[in-house]
Amino acid sequence: MFDTDHVHKEEWEMVVTEIEKILKKADAYIAVGKALLATGQPAITDVLRTMVKLRTDICSDLEPELAADSVVATRALYRDYKNYQNAGFTKAQAFALVLARVKPASFGEAIQNISKSVSDEVKSRRK
Repeated sequence: MFDTDHVHKEEWEMVVTEIEKILKKADAYIAVGKALLATGQPAITDVLRTMVKLRTDICSDLEPELAADSVVATRALYRDYKNYQNAGFTKAQAFALVLARVKPASFGEAIQNISKSVSDEVKSRRK
């Protein structure tokens, strides 16, 4: 249970108000979803097609910025990888630490990646 004894009443009321606003918005989205389901697949397909086109158009317009952001993120990962090595970690350990921060496509994939990194490290130590 959440301990409200250490939260000021005004702060708690603000939190409750924000949660109520979020729930009202969720109710509206649920109502739209139910209405779409009632109209059948063609209407849902049209809505999804419109949303995908909007996303595609936005991504196309932002392509240079997205590419630049990707370069910055990649450089940061590489810098961290090198910093782990400079701190005394092996290449495999440094890679495993960086890999642990990258969001995997699935939990199973994450487990496989970690297992492979550990296995590679064990093999390298046996040599």
